[in-house]
Amino acid sequence: MAGKKTSSAPGFDPDYFVLPHPVYIIAVPLLLFILAMANLAPNDIPWYFGPLVTFGEYLATQHPVFTFRFGVFVLIVHTLEGVLFWKICSNRGFNAGATVKWTISGFVYGLCSLYRLWPVKPPNKTE
Repeated sequence: MAGKKTSSAPGFDPDYFVLPHPVYIIAVPLLLFILAMANLAPNDIPWYFGPLVTFGEYLATQHPVFTFRFGVFVLIVHTLEGVLFWKICSNRGFNAGATVKWTISGFVYGLCSLYRLWPVKPPNKTE
């Protein structure tokens, strides 16, 4: 069929690793940093983050319980995403180096990295 993508690539590379889009490389760690600072030291968020400073201080002072619970939730979700990436890479036959890279990328960037990993599958084994 025209336009249909195959699920397995004939040239599967067990060393394959690609970072997510550059926007995500900047945005996700920045927002994780603001969330961590809002929980740990809301008055010490660097001034050059502009409106995010006000937002972080607002969350910490007006909604401290929500901010703490959301921070714990985000930590748990990102940890589970890292485990998911490790499992996917192990099942698909990536080598150790690529598996570590994907696991760290999954822990930090989450679903933004899964978008790059999901279509890569080893060729189907014929017996």
